Amino acid sequence: MLTEELNPVVLKCAFYDGYAIGTSGTTPRTVYDYEFEYFVRSEGGITTDGCYLPVKAGDFLIRTPGMQTFCTHPVQDYLLCVDFSGNLSKRSGYVLGSPAEAQPRWETPILSQLPRRIPAGKTEYLGTLMEQIYRDFMVASPMEQLSIKSSIFLLLREIHRIVHEGDFLGAIHHRRIQDCVRFILENYSQPLNVSQLIEASGLSKAHFHKLFRECMHQTPAQYITSVRLQQAKHLLLTDSLPVSQVAEFCGYYDVAYFCYLFKKNVGLTPGEYRRGMR
Repeated sequence: MLTEELNPVVLKCAFYDGYAIGTSGTTPRTVYDYEFEYFVRSEGGITTDGCYLPVKAGDFLIRTPGMQTFCTHPVQDYLLCVDFSGNLSKRSGYVLGSPAEAQPRWETPILSQLPRRIPAGKTEYLGTLMEQIYRDFMVASPMEQLSIKSSIFLLLREIHRIVHEGDFLGAIHHRRIQDCVRFILENYSQPLNVSQLIEASGLSKAHFHKLFRECMHQTPAQYITSVRLQQAKHLLLTDSLPVSQVAEFCGYYDVAYFCYLFKKNVGLTPGEYRRGMR
């Protein structure tokens, strides 16, 4: 498909409030179309293709057909599902995650280079566009449909601008930081030492910390903690493991320290969280 052949059709545009729903999250599902998600508020995260990513207010995520994903609440966000081939027949009765024929991953200069994440701080205009698309979608008049299509092209142009103007660290553009984050996600249950990560990166301590904060908007230690605690939340809600085992599975071998850290960050003890969220 050529770029000029793109014909976006909105299959679904919704505002989700995981704070009001009160559940632990969504069930795993397959992504069949292009999905754009802007987070208004978040203390949760998204797992995509087995990798967990904590998200915060202002983060912008993009998913493409074939991915597997689920959300850990609480989050509050706008979600936009788009078919870029102009397939209007899919829009009627569209249900997110229901088995369907997956849209191809179109090889165009724009769609083939979509990042998975753009971080808060670079997404204000994207958030404005998502809100406008949602408002127009709810009206659903012919004029609003034209406005929606225009807004989607503006959305793609803004994403392209962020990625190609040297302004994009949110997709973890720096290879060494990307490798570091992947290592954390794959080994959070093992002892992790920031000094070890710095040594493996080949960067100076100061440069490593600077790049990591620019990419992830957290220090390495804060990111490790957020990944571990989100996994702990998931285990507390989906398994009957004792707290000591949950702690160990998440890389904490001192259960007292795990409980202290959990309450400090979540506001509840692990037991209180388990009882209150189930």
